[in-house]
Formats: sequence, structure tokens, C-alpha cells
Amino acid sequence: VGARAGQLAAYRDRPELAGRRVHLVAHSMGGLDGRTFVGRLGGAPRVRSLTTIGTPHHGSPVADAVLSAAEPVLRRF
Repeated sequence: VGARAGQLAAYRDRPELAGRRVHLVAHSMGGLDGRTFVGRLGGAPRVRSLTTIGTPHHGSPVADAVLSAAEPVLRRF
């Protein structure tokens, strides 16, 4: 997420966008990238709005189930 948010910051810093605030629309993991850009990488002053669609803001129940099932195997390492 951090690496993609950094790429978003680099894109947003292009000269043709200088002085402009943008609207970000993000799907799935892109929403997490956008949140990281706005909240942790200082992008808030350059973003007018962030709209997320289908973003796992509170994690993923499927990922939780997979990790829970894999925990006994992972403990061996």
C-alpha cells in the first residue's frame, strides 16, 4: 500500500497539476492507497475529495479466515 501511495503522490506532483486540488475515485485496494496518500503522505492539501468503492477499510473476512487456517502452519517457521 505504501509503495502504491507513493506512486500516487508522484503522479499528483506532476507539473500540469501544480496548484490544483483533485478528486480521487478509487476501487478496492486503491482506496487504501488513496487513504495512505491523503492521511500519511501529506496529500490532503492536494486532494479535494476521496471516494472509495469496494475498499476493505476494515480488512477482509476471507483474508482473516485464510490466515486463521494457516496459523498452525506458519507457527512452524
